[in-house]
This record gives sequence, structure tokens and C-alpha cells, in this order.
Amino acid sequence: MTNKPYQHALLSAMVIFRDGNRILLLRRQNTGWCNNHYTFPTGHVDEGESIVAAATREAKEECNLEVMPKDLIFKHVIQRPREGHPKENLIYIDFIFEAKNWQGTAKIGELNKSDDLIWANPKELEKLKLTPTTEISLKQIAQGEILSMLPYRI
Repeated sequence: MTNKPYQHALLSAMVIFRDGNRILLLRRQNTGWCNNHYTFPTGHVDEGESIVAAATREAKEECNLEVMPKDLIFKHVIQRPREGHPKENLIYIDFIFEAKNWQGTAKIGELNKSDDLIWANPKELEKLKLTPTTEISLKQIAQGEILSMLPYRI
């Protein structure tokens, strides 16, 4: 047993939407982290909220798509340091789900946090500036991996 403080974590939920070979991405703006980079619909888990409830809520808030909890398939989890936070023992744990069904038409739901929404095919993905978590999770999911532990600060 050590006398080190416990690790504290912020949880986030990400949702992958696929339409054939295309993936829905939003370009971040005015967020203070990875502005001008594309990512999946993503957000923090609110106090008292489950990770699945956060995923469905963020999908609706960020891109106007309604997903039922039963239609979310767990794909990947990332543990990463939280850069710039005053508590050094604070980390992020990002849960990535894929929506197998949804309703609605994708559009930017939070104009103060995103300035572009695209459905990108694999060739387009190669040319886009992706957030590190988006890029890593896509590569790891393609390889069948479910866990990434990032030692470096994002």
C-alpha cells in the first residue's frame, strides 16, 4: 500500500456515426482544446449521468441525431492525461461508442463549439486534421483493439 493520492478522472463519451464507409465528424471551435480539429460528437459526462446517457445526450446536442441506448455499441476506451489542469492526478477516460441506428438529419447543434460538420470517407480522413483521440481510436478500432492508454499529454 502506498500513500499516493487517488487518481481522479473526467469521463467523456464519443459517438461514431457511420453511413456506409463515411464517418460523421465535427470541427471544434472556441473550446480551448484542439480547435480546428475534427472529432466525433463528444462531451463530458455530467454529474449523476451514466456514460450511455451522456453519449445519447451529446449526439442530440452536438449533431441533432437521436440514438437509443440499446443502439450504442461499445468500441473503445482511452485513458489519457489531462493537460493543463491544476490537479496533476486528474486524467480523462474517453468511452467511444458506435451508433448502429439513429434518427434525424445531422446538423451542427452547438454553433459556439463547432463550425463544420462532414461525412468523411477513408480518403478524406487521411487529409483531415483530427483530434489525437479521434485519430488513435479509429486506428485502434480498425485493429480490433478496445483499450488505449496514452502516456503523453494531449
